[in-house]
Amino acid sequence: MAGDGETMTKAITRSPELLRAEREIALARERVAQSVLALRDAVAKQTNWREWVRRNPGLFIAGAFTLGLLWGTRSSRRPARGAGETITNRGGTWTWK
Repeated sequence: MAGDGETMTKAITRSPELLRAEREIALARERVAQSVLALRDAVAKQTNWREWVRRNPGLFIAGAFTLGLLWGTRSSRRPARGAGETITNRGGTWTWK
């Protein structure tokens, strides 16, 4: 009986349908692997901030200027922290307690 099983296994592994199916599976795996690598590269490129800055330098310069202007304007309006210190700015009065 053991001999019959071995003969049957050899016959199955040598069948043309099985060989064709294995080749198709191998090709499909290769295509999936290539697609995954291409997708990984595309995602890495889209999420790379240096690439965004390289493609849109004016936008980032304008954004940096705007943020700096807002930050500088907000920080210049804040009074210094001191107990009981009163600061007058353009008619408004701030008092820290």
